[in-house]
Amino acid sequence: MNYRWKRLLPGLEHDGEDDGRAASSEVVAIALAISCLLSPFGAKAQAGALDVNFAPRIAAPTDSVDAAVLQPDGKLIVTGRFRIVGATLLSPEMTHMVRLNPDGTLDSSFNADGTFDSSFNAKIWETPILQVDGKVVLNASGFSVIRLELNGSLDPSFNLKGYVLTNGTFYAIYSVVSDPDGKLIVGGNFPGVNGQPHRYLARVNADGTLDRSFNPEIGPDLGPANNVTAAALQPDGKILIGGSFTTVGETTRNRLARLNRDGTLDASFDPRGGPNQPPWIILPLPDGKVLIAESFAGEGFSSYDGIHRPGLARLNSDGTLDAAFDPGSGISGDRITTAAAQEDGKLIVAGRFTGFNDTRRISGIVRLNTNGSVDTTFNTGSGAEGSNWGGIIFSVAVQPDNKIVAVGGFSSFNGTPRRGIARLNPDGSLDNDFNPDLEIPSVVGTMAVQSDGKALVGLASGSVALVNGMPRKNIARLNVDGSLDQSFDAGNSLVTAPSFIVPQPDGKLLIGHELNGAQGFSGQKILRLNAAGNADTSFSAETNIFFRLSGLLRQPDGKVLVGGMFKGTGNEGTGKSGVVRLNEDGSSDTNFMRGVGAAGNISTMALQSEEKILIGGVFTNYNGAGRTNLVRLNADGTVDSSFIAPGITNRNQMARFLSVESDGKIVMLINDSGFYSDLYNRLVRLNPDGSPDNSFTSPLIYVSALTIGRDGRIYCTGLTNKPVSYFTRSLFRLNLDGSVDPQFNPVSFDGNSYSYGGNVYSMALEPDGLSLLFAGQFNRVNGVLRTGFARVFTVEQPRLSAEYFGGAYRVLLSGESARVYQIDTSTNLTDWVPFGTVALTNSPQQFVDPNGGSVERQFYRASVVP
Repeated sequence: MNYRWKRLLPGLEHDGEDDGRAASSEVVAIALAISCLLSPFGAKAQAGALDVNFAPRIAAPTDSVDAAVLQPDGKLIVTGRFRIVGATLLSPEMTHMVRLNPDGTLDSSFNADGTFDSSFNAKIWETPILQVDGKVVLNASGFSVIRLELNGSLDPSFNLKGYVLTNGTFYAIYSVVSDPDGKLIVGGNFPGVNGQPHRYLARVNADGTLDRSFNPEIGPDLGPANNVTAAALQPDGKILIGGSFTTVGETTRNRLARLNRDGTLDASFDPRGGPNQPPWIILPLPDGKVLIAESFAGEGFSSYDGIHRPGLARLNSDGTLDAAFDPGSGISGDRITTAAAQEDGKLIVAGRFTGFNDTRRISGIVRLNTNGSVDTTFNTGSGAEGSNWGGIIFSVAVQPDNKIVAVGGFSSFNGTPRRGIARLNPDGSLDNDFNPDLEIPSVVGTMAVQSDGKALVGLASGSVALVNGMPRKNIARLNVDGSLDQSFDAGNSLVTAPSFIVPQPDGKLLIGHELNGAQGFSGQKILRLNAAGNADTSFSAETNIFFRLSGLLRQPDGKVLVGGMFKGTGNEGTGKSGVVRLNEDGSSDTNFMRGVGAAGNISTMALQSEEKILIGGVFTNYNGAGRTNLVRLNADGTVDSSFIAPGITNRNQMARFLSVESDGKIVMLINDSGFYSDLYNRLVRLNPDGSPDNSFTSPLIYVSALTIGRDGRIYCTGLTNKPVSYFTRSLFRLNLDGSVDPQFNPVSFDGNSYSYGGNVYSMALEPDGLSLLFAGQFNRVNGVLRTGFARVFTVEQPRLSAEYFGGAYRVLLSGESARVYQIDTSTNLTDWVPFGTVALTNSPQQFVDPNGGSVERQFYRASVVP
């Protein structure tokens, strides 16, 4: 079959005439396929372009999912502390509401992108409620009620702005209930609504205005000492309320009452003595009975009308205690936070507890029979565990098929990773088909690249991070394609995140922690890991000689230089800043002069050669020799008297970072403020003898990280001019004279809040120099989701198009001029044969395959030669 192609995609053309053997669709397709692999959709991928195929996800499990409500269509609205859902990055506020499809994926039709963020960064309290018309009502920040349209946008018909505010010097909304006609009952601790007096309990019309016809007198009026903690609507429209009150109108009602629809007291419901503390959960049951429960630890009730009921009781429809429901000793643990009823009358009770009525239930969730006994057919195993909350369930939703969605503060459920949300089968086992991706972006504080191209990343300190969904603590290793290297797991070898990672040629890793005693760190500050991540017991540094680390270098002979603050020996005193050298086994090298060190602080080190060591920081002398902020040491640790930097005379010109070029010149990051902040960082270059290199002038300010390529060009983050806000840095490449290289597209990155933009803390070129890896605190790179770690190309990526003409295949190669590209051919996309190299003098450039005419189809691929 013959084709005549014009433009397929930008940059991919076939303009040859048909000659009986027109270019087959396969030839054009492979040009398209390969160019898509190397440069998406054939678009020009300039140096600085993000490598879209390298996308490791480094995040923290969500701290908590606060609430979940099930819609009739099976979709689930959840609120909580997360910023990533699947592949979607949410706005910088940490509290969000999203709608999930029944399979747990994000429903992007909800509020345009599947999320809701309030204009005033509202913390969403308690479970959202659904009105009869499907609109969503939220108790936001405990002082406002928000109503959303079905699509998740603010409902402008609700008090004009979509929300209602309480008012007064004290205010808190504890409960919101919707009645069938769209009105809302609001209970809490407030003196008024929308500027109008109305204490503790109010009803709001469908348009958000106060319903003045509803005015129950909740008493006594004790200001913030009284409240309505819970409210619920019965099927007949009557309203159940609980709280600290003791009267409704002139009638005694001890912490529990039922109101008629007009707000008057329903005298047929009398709790008598009632619960001895306010209930925070009221659940009307289908048979007219009522379940009440505690919520806050240490504040729950222990009796009802004088009869022992520890935090859980069922009442008859007249308010008397239902003696047929006896929870016995109740929970063993902290609190009950939520309850739900199944259609068969059984009850789901959840919170943070380890047992119920002496029946061990570690999970924090239990199912009770209709008589209050534990349903032993419901077994959740070890249940909710982990996270900063220690394993707690805040909310449950029972589906029509009796599956149960549980949300809360947990990182695993019955031993299986789950990020604050899990769905259980009717027997309590985990539903493995439901696992929403809810995460918080993490920070990568440092990184290093091994000689094989694998990357080491230092993770958020002291916590378990998720690397592509797999838990890793403090450090992880990534394969060249960005996948997690599962052969490396440091486990608990590191007690906190590393400040320095130094790969050794044998695959082992030197690790340094920049910590001091005030931070409670009692383990080794310097250790060595084997290639698999376990501690190398053959290396043992002197734990107690270091107060604080500021640098870690490995010499070519295997010895280790350590900069920072260390304890002196003999009459040298203590708390000295300087450099010590360790032998390969971690012992101190006594042939290296430690001396009294720096009169100030050390912040950076670099090797200028095998014989010379550069030390930077903020100091006025080193080992008694007058040096301002920069000194060079000989191999034995003595000060090199031949090296003086005449351009650095002000102690406030702190040397923050040092790097040495292949010709021995020194690139130095200077901070003109003298403080440990990158606000005033600028780049200078010195000649090997320390004199200023006046051929180098950089326009960048606020530089935070840099590395030098083998060609001498510098990759660094910073700004080209002083902005109104410094939180908008980019990644640049500088030419040999310090000017910005226009052939490298500046890389942008976004931060994790409105107040703070992204930042890069560490970067390194891959061994072939064709890509740059960088780590830090950012969530997007060039507008694409990347959490703390990314890779960009340092060269323009090749693009190919092919045509058959005149008995041969003609291939058009586009790329970076002066680069050499390797061309390979194949007839089956499996077996590739080297065709040769093409040195681009101009781009695009055509080459001809004279042998291609002997086959019906030919595939070509191009790759950059390092």
